[in-house]
Amino acid sequence: MATRRNTDASPQLLTPLPATMLAAWQAELEGTGVDARAHWWALPHWLPHSLLVAADTPHALLAETVKHIMGTSLGDFGGVEMWIQRRGANSAMHLHWDMDEERVRLQHQLRTPAVSVVVYLSDEGGPTLVLRQQLRAPREGPRRCWCVWPHAGMVCKFSGDYMHGVLGDPDGQDSGSSRHTLLLNFWRRRPRGLSRLPAVLMPREDPDRAPQPAATTRPPPTGPLRIRQWRLGESEAWPCRQLLLGTYDETQSLTLRLPPSRYSGKQLEAFLTVVRTSDTHHGAAPSAGHAHGKSSLRPTGPGQLVDAPALEVLERS
Repeated sequence: MATRRNTDASPQLLTPLPATMLAAWQAELEGTGVDARAHWWALPHWLPHSLLVAADTPHALLAETVKHIMGTSLGDFGGVEMWIQRRGANSAMHLHWDMDEERVRLQHQLRTPAVSVVVYLSDEGGPTLVLRQQLRAPREGPRRCWCVWPHAGMVCKFSGDYMHGVLGDPDGQDSGSSRHTLLLNFWRRRPRGLSRLPAVLMPREDPDRAPQPAATTRPPPTGPLRIRQWRLGESEAWPCRQLLLGTYDETQSLTLRLPPSRYSGKQLEAFLTVVRTSDTHHGAAPSAGHAHGKSSLRPTGPGQLVDAPALEVLERS
């Protein structure tokens, strides 16, 4: 059973996927020929509330996964945006916000999902970096941050308006392995221009294929949570790192202190750091398929944006 909906501002590690559900997702990623549905999931698709809760949902792997994460009721969510991300184990992804880009382009409004969920389908790769940084807040100053390390089957939920990205894993540089994640954004209203996932591309669990045990290289995400809370004195000794924030129409460099980037057995590391900004460049963020994160427009203060006509910042939707 999934834990209750998180009312705290910190990311939450939920009940891991059951072994059979994890194995089914991993089998989908390995599909070839007519079974190569995962190829289409690199782009985001929409699953409406009605389909996810229907008793006769075809190929119900995704619906069962959502039910495992959110419980038997989706509440006031209109549906789920889903996509798969595959990247090299040592590959990083720049910081960004997920948002409704078509609404930004057509209506000059910024809208982020209510809840974002990362489902880790492999052990490989560096952590997801989550910062308690909303669109309308000033960029510089102390920030609460979390590094969430991939463990096959682990599920992490956080506020949909938090900045996030991926840090590369230096130990994965020569391994040739890949970091696989299922991304789910829960929206109250369907983002503009987001296509519904066709039935033929729905994730499925093949009843004729016995699921193989999920391959793991790290301790399973079961039992007591393995969390490290770094003390402020420790974080002050870390070297500064420069990360790229990629947005709809510009990029910006953020400088902050981060913990050691090598896996130490923990599932989640929490720490406080100070963010500094520099080197703002106008122009689109670098593209990496949908890995760019659908990020949009850089606010300079509450409701204000650079080079944008009267954009309105909406509540999470």
